[in-house]
Amino acid sequence: MPSIKIRESILNHLIQGVIVFASVFLAFWLTEVRENSKSEKEVEIALNSIALELSYNHDRITYTFNYHYKISKQIDSIENHNPVTFQELHGFQLKGWQGVQLPMLRSTAYKTITNSDLVSKLNFETQKSLADIYSVQKLIEDADNSIIELTINDLEFTKLRKVRHLSSLYLDILPDVIGFYQTLGHPLLKDKGYSKQLDVGKLQSIVDEKFGQN
Repeated sequence: MPSIKIRESILNHLIQGVIVFASVFLAFWLTEVRENSKSEKEVEIALNSIALELSYNHDRITYTFNYHYKISKQIDSIENHNPVTFQELHGFQLKGWQGVQLPMLRSTAYKTITNSDLVSKLNFETQKSLADIYSVQKLIEDADNSIIELTINDLEFTKLRKVRHLSSLYLDILPDVIGFYQTLGHPLLKDKGYSKQLDVGKLQSIVDEKFGQN
């Protein structure tokens, strides 16, 4: 009888140990599942935010490019047909003049991700694509800041020759930025909200030529 009771006691302890272990393991497993689910939702929200940011920037890029393209064509025409007048005219005398029109692209969503631990939860290709996009976009942000400073310190910044120079900067850089949006951002974020594509026109033809699209 004592040996039977000992065996029963050992068996009960084993069963209780298994139950305790299983309970602890289940608790850790459920916690991990909840954390993973939370991380997936956070990443989803982050990518949706970037998609919205790129959509806004896409519209700003296309509008700003088309505006500067039209302005630069006017300036070129004046310089070719009336070079004397060209030296005296200012931008505000042009047809359709709406100021310098800086793109003022947004990057808050991306900066928020990179300044948090969320960036480590993105796969390498996603991290690289976003880094490439926003690195090129930084050129526009730097140009915006320089031009803002110019408008404050240079009273003749609206002279046609200077406006033409400023427009040429955006006409050179904006196609590169939107090209990265289309080649890297569109495939990555199409299902997240960035599904915009370029309309047929000068900007699209430049992007196609630079990025080898047919």
